[in-house]
Amino acid sequence: MKKVLKISTVLVLACAMILSLNVKALAAGSKTDTVEITSSTDADYKLNPIDENDVTPLTEELASKELAAKSVKTIDASGLKVLWQKDVEAEAGTKFGFSVTGYDGQTVYAFHWNAKTENWDYVNKGTAANFEITFPDLSPIGLVVELPESSENAPKTGDNSNVVLWASVLVVAAAGAVGTMLYSKKRKTEA
Repeated sequence: MKKVLKISTVLVLACAMILSLNVKALAAGSKTDTVEITSSTDADYKLNPIDENDVTPLTEELASKELAAKSVKTIDASGLKVLWQKDVEAEAGTKFGFSVTGYDGQTVYAFHWNAKTENWDYVNKGTAANFEITFPDLSPIGLVVELPESSENAPKTGDNSNVVLWASVLVVAAAGAVGTMLYSKKRKTEA
């Protein structure tokens, strides 16, 4: 009996470990980078991460204040989401085309970092999924999407909860079946 219990415990732990690895794989497969540069009038550009020692990262709060200050639109920070921000090396006046997945039809606001004022300046807006924006200055640039008012219209992010639930049920059932088989075999050999 103790041997069956040990084997069952090992099987359950092995199944749980396999399941946890699969859950991590499911999460790793979800797309987090929703912005791609699709074209530019100047083929020579380079994207770098923003140096937070020199530039204050763009946040929803900063974008909301800038849009209100420029009389573009008054939007609470909770109605915005920063999608992308990079330090772009290219000539001023370069027109960039962007592909923004998961937000079709929603307004995307473009900002650039103004080194003189040390603030994010509103540049222009476009509509996802594909749009073009010309930046007068290229220093760090960022894109912020206006979220839908209703959570029903929010983009789907790949809810895998049913997959995990059914995988868990199957793991427990398989471990129970193996344990029962081993126990019944042992009882037959003892008899």
